[in-house]
Amino acid sequence: MYVAQDIEREDYLKRRRSLMSNKKSVEEQIQRLLRRPSAWIEPTHEWIKDASTLDKIAKMNDLPSKKSSARTSP
Repeated sequence: MYVAQDIEREDYLKRRRSLMSNKKSVEEQIQRLLRRPSAWIEPTHEWIKDASTLDKIAKMNDLPSKKSSARTSP
């Protein structure tokens, strides 16, 4: 849909191409997840474990552990 004279045609076409490209990327990601729904579970599980460990270390008074975890955290 193009609304004449509200925006320049070239601006409209450029933005439309960008949006269509983004739409295609999202559709491809959805299809990938539908084919292999567990693809995101393992990385999320690891992230939760890391966050839990860092929370425990942050609450401790053991400064060497805090220093070590700060160096190895991504």
